[in-house]
Amino acid sequence: MMTVEHLLTKTHATFYKNGKNILCHDLDEGYRYTTKKIINLKTGEESCFDFSELEKLLSEINIQKSFEKPIVVNLYYELGLLLELNEVLDQEIVLCDFLKFKATKELPVSVNLKNVNFSFKNKISSEEYHRCFNEVYQNLLDGNCYQLNLTKVFDVAFDCSIEELYQNFLSAKNRSSFAHSIFIENMNSLILSNSPECLFEIKEEELYTRPIKGTLSDKLDVKLLTEDEKNNSELSIITDLLRNDLSRIGNYFSEVVSLKEVFHVPGLIHQFSEIKVKLEESVSLLRIIQALFPGGSITGAPKKRVLKLINVIESQTRGAYTGSTIILFGKMKSCSINIRTANVDIKKSVLQYGAGGGITLLSKCDEEYDEMISKVESFFTLFKC
Repeated sequence: MMTVEHLLTKTHATFYKNGKNILCHDLDEGYRYTTKKIINLKTGEESCFDFSELEKLLSEINIQKSFEKPIVVNLYYELGLLLELNEVLDQEIVLCDFLKFKATKELPVSVNLKNVNFSFKNKISSEEYHRCFNEVYQNLLDGNCYQLNLTKVFDVAFDCSIEELYQNFLSAKNRSSFAHSIFIENMNSLILSNSPECLFEIKEEELYTRPIKGTLSDKLDVKLLTEDEKNNSELSIITDLLRNDLSRIGNYFSEVVSLKEVFHVPGLIHQFSEIKVKLEESVSLLRIIQALFPGGSITGAPKKRVLKLINVIESQTRGAYTGSTIILFGKMKSCSINIRTANVDIKKSVLQYGAGGGITLLSKCDEEYDEMISKVESFFTLFKC
């Protein structure tokens, strides 16, 4: 049986499927792309960053084929600035991790667990949130956008070892359908994601997306969500945006499969829509990423404009949070939007966790702040036995 201690010595990824942890192991090929350099994760060799090399790598992956060896592509939010705006931040930040593994196997869970306690090193005050909310709201009034996803990143300490934290995550029973983890040797980083949101999933010749817009405590009547004007307006705006994004992939028009559905995650109820588009016989992974990333539900609309506004209004980079993780293995071709996602600094025993929500003219600051906090609490229930 492979222990968590052993896992944290080698680059790997896990994903959650049919109630089981699937471990991708034995790295065959791997690269980290930052705004300054490209790192070969097998050899440690570095070269100057060249975006065309990443484009070439992704363009050579035909999404319609079956994948014998698992490929995991982790897209960080700031890659979207390069794709959509052709802008690169001055500081060195990670844009993408490309990982191709030799094998997979089921990873058993542990039953010998203890609760993990967390302490926030930088609580976001309601006053600070109010200031950012007002800035977003003024842009809405000025007609600069009609929805913007405002987020904050929390620094959180924990009272256990990295191994215990990871074991709790891998053994949690209330994980979402896009839950996964990524560890890269020598990079001091472990990503833990309990994402419930789908950027895309490919079945046969069709690509589906399921944007989430609308959140409510699961202690309240679901009708307060599904009949709420503000939440329904948000969902309608982002559904329309995603219809357009899907139609950018090829020559087929997108189709709304379901305008509104609901589902439950720990402590919360979400609503989402489902849109699909038919794919042509040969479609590259690059083409899909160019059309869809970053996801409209975590940016807002119009997308290019809100990306510029977010860059000014939010005081920190998002990194792995609100990025996306693509898993290609066999006929499985899925991609998350990385909400409910933490990036663990292994040396400092601190994790960064982001949360937020969509702001429209119908939004109220106190309600949006409370929703953000509820999304923080939802993630950390994973670590309670």
